[in-house]
Amino acid sequence: MTTPIAPPRFSLLLIMAITSVIPLNMFVPSMPIIAEDFGVDYGVVNIAIGGFAIVSAITQVIGGALSDRYGRRPVALGSLGIFTVASIGCVLAPNVELFLGFRMLQGVIAACLAVALAAIRDSWAGPEMRSRIGNLSSAWAIGPMLGPTVGGVLATTFGWRSIFVLFAALGSYGFAMVYATFAETNTDRSLRLLQLDTYAKISRSRLFWAYSGMMALSMGTLFIFLGGAPAVAKEMGNLSSSAIGIFIGLVPAGFMLGSAITARTSSRVPAHYLILSGRALTAASMVTGLVLMYAGIDHPLSFFLPCIAIGMGNGLTLPSSNAGVLTIAGKNAGAALGLASAITISGAAFLSFVSGFVIQDGEARQSTLMFMLVVASAALLVAVMIFQAMQLSQRLDDRL
Repeated sequence: MTTPIAPPRFSLLLIMAITSVIPLNMFVPSMPIIAEDFGVDYGVVNIAIGGFAIVSAITQVIGGALSDRYGRRPVALGSLGIFTVASIGCVLAPNVELFLGFRMLQGVIAACLAVALAAIRDSWAGPEMRSRIGNLSSAWAIGPMLGPTVGGVLATTFGWRSIFVLFAALGSYGFAMVYATFAETNTDRSLRLLQLDTYAKISRSRLFWAYSGMMALSMGTLFIFLGGAPAVAKEMGNLSSSAIGIFIGLVPAGFMLGSAITARTSSRVPAHYLILSGRALTAASMVTGLVLMYAGIDHPLSFFLPCIAIGMGNGLTLPSSNAGVLTIAGKNAGAALGLASAITISGAAFLSFVSGFVIQDGEARQSTLMFMLVVASAALLVAVMIFQAMQLSQRLDDRL
């Protein structure tokens, strides 16, 4: 790997990662207001979430390939530029059709996360690379945790369009910073844009599918929790919206803790140990939640405290798994990350969809915990397979 003369400012990579995630849910509290403002049903405005996610998944695949061919910098500039224009379009949209169109176009910002991760791979290696990814993941978790609160305050104080004014400001600032300070990190570029052979090569790697599948299952466990938690809270007592928000916020806090542990220990602890520990912790905590339920303990914390391990387990798992994908990819880091991210998002979204049929009214706590345990156990099984493969590889290296 050729190291660039000057690695990018890590603070800029953090900004790019945060900007790529906060548009997903910051405007969610104002969705009923948006529907009322445009005179449409709530379900119509709800397309803004699914459409954004679909465009994000497609963008990560295409954006990763483009960054391998043309460089990280132009892809970041293009993503931030389009995102800024789309945000302004949402602010000025006179009807719901234009609003949804510009909202879906905002999904191109997802390329910034793939670029930020690929730039880390270009600039650092080994434990330091995993440490940087862990720190980036911690910052990435702040957006979903604080986004709805900030969005709710903005919508209440200045109206829902102010949220998209903030998005436009963030996009403009990011564009200016990338233009002024981001030195190209991809010094060994792919020779072709259409990299079907690259995707074919990546897809032949069992480890790639193991990492991607495990990340999808890990994120899917989180999505199941987010979908079931409000129903569980309602079932366990008459909790206020603020109390529910605080309890749900414990999970992203756990993610930040797990990512911080990854960042601090990555130089001493092999990645596959962290991955296995994260998946085992999550599965064990789901068992704990079920034990507390069957023991007749009905306090809301008996559900939400074990669920902190969902976030903490993902904090231990995702940075190391992304580093594993980067190691497999070599110079095609952007394409591999884009494909892995698309698999992760699509798989997690599918599990979230299935959870809508699995989680039963009146039995929300039991059905949510059971479904999360099934998915977490599947992720643990894949983590064991990765652990065994890495242990075997290490023994072969030692013999050589």
